Amino acid sequence: MTEFVADVWLGIRRLYLVARYRWPREAGHAWRNVFSYKPIRLTDLDYEQYWSADASAFENDLRHITFENLIDSESTVADIGCGDGELLARLLTRRQARVHGFDISEDAVAKARAKGVAADVWNASTDDFPGTFDYIIIADCLEHIAVPERLMARVRGRFRKALLISIPNSCYWRYRARVMFGSFMVQWVVHPGEHLRFWSKRDMFWWLEQIGFRVEQTHPTWGIPLLKHLWPSMFAQNIVYVIQDDRNPAV
Repeated sequence: MTEFVADVWLGIRRLYLVARYRWPREAGHAWRNVFSYKPIRLTDLDYEQYWSADASAFENDLRHITFENLIDSESTVADIGCGDGELLARLLTRRQARVHGFDISEDAVAKARAKGVAADVWNASTDDFPGTFDYIIIADCLEHIAVPERLMARVRGRFRKALLISIPNSCYWRYRARVMFGSFMVQWVVHPGEHLRFWSKRDMFWWLEQIGFRVEQTHPTWGIPLLKHLWPSMFAQNIVYVIQDDRNPAV
């Protein structure tokens, strides 16, 4: 009985601390996202400068945890737009995966290699995809490409188990609220020219079907806890899509 009372008291204490310290901070963050603007940190959108500004990863990134849970141990994994290689380093250590990263930025590739990740400079907009893997990851990269349909054509037939794409949900509640109050959504980190294409969850299903791919699973990452699972179109800020290619079965 004493342990039960202690557990109840601990639960109440945790709720109090969350209400006092976390919720006001989150409310302030949401207010700034809806009503204010970010400073532009680069004078021009150059991905060498972008990575020099450490514009990439977030500590304990929920996207990385989701990818890790979706990938079988000892699989081969390619990451298009690998950035500093943080995700692949995690998969290398935790999944014993054989990994290879590709990025347009020489600075990003150097950072990935410094983490022990095999990586090469590669342009997703123009270059043929060099190889076949169990999984291909395109993590928050697709929206940076002017014609992502070309990239999707290049990876067709190049994955055996799944294509994993994470992408911002452009109908997240904060973005909707921002538009309602007269400003366009802000999804960029250091320069407003970063994102060239925008999708909601429904848009992604429609678009992928149009170009011959099928969504097998969806997994919300960032967003409002619990609500992001109940209504991801509204409350998931970012979604991972597990995708199959019916036109080219697994090789």
